[in-house]
Amino acid sequence: MTAPSVQITSAGAIDSPRGSLLGRSISAWRESTRRELGIPVIAGLPVVGAGHQPGFWHPGILAKFVHARAAAGADGTLVHVVVDHDAVDPSLVRVPIRRNGRLAATTHRFGTAHRGEAAMSLPSFSPRRFDGETALASVDAGLARAADALDAARAAPNAARQTADAVASLVRRWCGRAALVAASDFLSTSFGAALVDEMRRDPQRCADAFNRALRLEPRAAAPLRAGRDAELPLWTLADDGRRTRVSRSMLGEGRTPRLLPRAFLVGAFMRLA
Repeated sequence: MTAPSVQITSAGAIDSPRGSLLGRSISAWRESTRRELGIPVIAGLPVVGAGHQPGFWHPGILAKFVHARAAAGADGTLVHVVVDHDAVDPSLVRVPIRRNGRLAATTHRFGTAHRGEAAMSLPSFSPRRFDGETALASVDAGLARAADALDAARAAPNAARQTADAVASLVRRWCGRAALVAASDFLSTSFGAALVDEMRRDPQRCADAFNRALRLEPRAAAPLRAGRDAELPLWTLADDGRRTRVSRSMLGEGRTPRLLPRAFLVGAFMRLA
């Protein structure tokens, strides 16, 4: 199978990109997006971001944030993007245990039961402590620190942010302080509003452009449905907190569902800001 050729045109230096998008320069969109999301910018220093769903990470995810801090430097800005609208259970953690004299693992849930809702739909919680026998004393200590961090973050608006705040406090010794940004807030920015306006204006063109881009790497996502009720790269939340795909008919006159970016748009925002 022959890989498709991809032509990439440089937009210039990362800190001063050239070109325009949706009627404004990319640099102006970047400036307004950072400001509206509360991302601190220090003149002359880099802004470097990494993102993941809320939860207790394995070391490979931690390494991503350690690398981002190294790229930002000690005084630059590290942005921690919390993909809070993914349908994950943020309070789960795998625990090494001993069973019948052998090493094994079990899953502990610090919070309430998860039934497929977006993490941002789950309420914050008082953490449930693990009461079993772990494999090592260090595991006991780690679980206690995690529970303490979750307890300290109980004032968060939802379980996704509570867990993200707790994890950020636990990894600070390796990553330093980070600016936490919820991916669910991306479309509330001026750039997000401009994107949604363009989707409303020509949803079929949006779906076609998405599907053309997907041909470069078909495994990256599922194609959007085309036709009279074209599908858009957006989610909204149903009454039960689960995610629902958005189509043209859902954006009709007088309809204002809360819109959330799907993975491609999350990536686009991270590259912009």
